[in-house]
Amino acid sequence: MLAAGMATLLLIVTVGAAAGAGSGKPVKKGHYTGAVGPGWPISFSVSSDGEKVEHLVAGFDAGCNGPAGDTPTMFHFGALAIHNGSFSGKALDDFGKKVSETLRITGSFSARTAKGHVSDTSHITSLPNCTESSSFTATAH
Repeated sequence: MLAAGMATLLLIVTVGAAAGAGSGKPVKKGHYTGAVGPGWPISFSVSSDGEKVEHLVAGFDAGCNGPAGDTPTMFHFGALAIHNGSFSGKALDDFGKKVSETLRITGSFSARTAKGHVSDTSHITSLPNCTESSSFTATAH
């Protein structure tokens, strides 16, 4: 009977810990700026309720189908939900009918800094798809 009681207690503690794991504090609002990879710009705002990343713009230029240019493509994202201090999303940019790029982003907040990764997949008709990634850091101002 003691073993069954201990198993029940362990189950209650485990369920309670799992329920508390999803109750992250909201991220503080603010405007963040920083750099992706070699210095390409990234900027965004956190909504006043701390639940969304808004106005996210990130620069990226994949160099796998030729050298990266001096001016990166600027990707504009829609609003991204923040869950437990983290966010993710993607933006698509078309350059005519034969060229497109998808930039995916994942990030998390710690104090007034956001860090994460971006991954760019470039699709050019008649060439193999190309994917490159880089890290980013942005700080609230």
